[in-house]
Amino acid sequence: MPRTLMIALTALTVLIAASISSFAGPPLICHEFKIDGAQSISWGSRAYDIPRGVSADALADETIAVLDSAPSVLVRMETIRRATLIAGRKTSRCNTLLTRVMARALDAEASGTNVADAWFDVGFLAQSMDQNYSKATKGMGMRDGIVGYAWTHRALELEPDNAQMHFAAALMTALHDDELRRAHMAKARAGSADDRLLAVNITRFSSEIGEHLDHHRRNYRSGH
Repeated sequence: MPRTLMIALTALTVLIAASISSFAGPPLICHEFKIDGAQSISWGSRAYDIPRGVSADALADETIAVLDSAPSVLVRMETIRRATLIAGRKTSRCNTLLTRVMARALDAEASGTNVADAWFDVGFLAQSMDQNYSKATKGMGMRDGIVGYAWTHRALELEPDNAQMHFAAALMTALHDDELRRAHMAKARAGSADDRLLAVNITRFSSEIGEHLDHHRRNYRSGH
C-alpha cells in the first residue's frame, strides 16, 4: 500500500474514533448546557474541566446555593450536570449531594414554596447520577423504569407548560423510552418559540446527541 494512502487511512480512522468518542457519554452528562454565562458552580472553560479535591459538604453547599438562587431550569440543569461530574462515583460525595437536594424537595413540599423547582432538581440529579453510572440512586424516584423520572413528573404536574422542564424530561427519558422522549420534546419545541436559549439547546441536542441516540443507549445499557 502506498505510504500516502496509508497515512490518509490512519488519519481517517483516528477522525472517526474521535467523532464516536465525543458522543460516547449519555445526554445529561456528555455535553454542557448553554446558559449564556449565567452563574453556576465553579468550573473550567470546557465541558469536562472538572474541579478536583472538592469535599462532599463543599460540593453540596455550592450546588444548593445556586439552586436556591432560583435561576432558570437550564441553569439548574447545567449546575446539576457539573455537580454530578464533580461527585463522580464516589459514594460519600454522591450520597451527601443527593441527600441534601432530596431534603430540600421535602422541605419545599412541606412549606409549599418553590415545590416544582425542588422536585425537578432532585429528579434531574437522580437521573444524571444514573447516567453517570453511580449506584447511589439505584431504584430512586422510579417511574416507567426511569430513575428520577417520578420526581420530575411531579414537577411537570405542577408546571405542565414549563418548556425547559419538558426539554430536561426529554433528555432524561431518551435512553429508555422513545415515545416519552418525543412527547416531551414536542412540548419543549412548542415553548421554544419565545425562549431563544431553549431553542439553542434543543438544536444542539438534535444535531450533536439526537442522531447518536442508538450509540448512547448501547453504552448506557452495557454500563448498567
